[in-house]
Amino acid sequence: GTLVFPKDTYAAAADTNEDYPGSCGRCYQIRCTTGQPLNNGRPLQISDLPYYKAWVGLTDDFGRVWPGNPFINQDKFYVKCWDDAATITVRISDSCPCKYNIKATVNSPSEVRPQPWCCGGNNHFDLSFWAFQRLAHPAYGVMPLEYRPVDCETGAPLKSIPGYVSEVIYSHTIKAGWTFQPYSTKDTRLLVPGQGVGGATALCSTISQGGALAFICRECSRPGYQPFAKAQRLQMTIRSNTKSLDPFASSTPPGQLPLLKIFMMNDEQKLYCGAEVVLAPTYATKQPGGDWYNVTIPLSAWRCNAGSVGSLAAVDRLDVQNTNI
Repeated sequence: GTLVFPKDTYAAAADTNEDYPGSCGRCYQIRCTTGQPLNNGRPLQISDLPYYKAWVGLTDDFGRVWPGNPFINQDKFYVKCWDDAATITVRISDSCPCKYNIKATVNSPSEVRPQPWCCGGNNHFDLSFWAFQRLAHPAYGVMPLEYRPVDCETGAPLKSIPGYVSEVIYSHTIKAGWTFQPYSTKDTRLLVPGQGVGGATALCSTISQGGALAFICRECSRPGYQPFAKAQRLQMTIRSNTKSLDPFASSTPPGQLPLLKIFMMNDEQKLYCGAEVVLAPTYATKQPGGDWYNVTIPLSAWRCNAGSVGSLAAVDRLDVQNTNI
């Protein structure tokens, strides 16, 4: 499919990183440091990498030749960066699990396989091929780096531990700490220029029967994160995106408040708040001269204390679902 952001800005964070909770959607400024990478706390050796060889004369996408390894005869893995002072900004869009499950097939049983790079000892990022080659030749495959979390839009430094999670889930783009997962939808687009309030960028989706948009702050029920713990209300601006009055084309005619249900939960343990909330005129005010509705719902409406999730502090996911189920 089409990438939402430039391909040289994508990265994944190891699920053992200190600031892994809420890492999805977070941006990091990184730079390569010439030298020997660490492998779970010890210097990386060439013999650790069976695929390694001298890539003499190999060029990257920009025609730059592999800089070589002056310690190749000493079994020492060594990386020469293009420029130790150069920095790039990457956005976390995936995770690198220490252990991942391989599903069973007709010919093999299920298996839990470790990924040592992502199992601690050092914080670890998987960079996209294109992000990697901006800092070093991709033939190295591994590089030592320095990093810091930054604001995706301004580049301003953010706190490191615990990692930064935005109180805003979406405004012109998905915000730091959040990811979204559409299910049973079509034509879901994260960044649609000109379709938001006042011509701003918007998230647009056609949600099918029983479908939803899920917004998740990964493992954010941990102490120091908990984005809903001190919040008082959920606010959004929403409108129907249909142009047709045909009820078979859309369950929400133009100008009407979309019939959506919102539920809140803990994503990891699949625990739920005690109530679901349906968008209703009680919570919505229509903006003058347009189709937009300002929606404000007190978080007490979900009665999380009465549900299996136990409290708002444990909530790290909300789903906006089509009520036509």
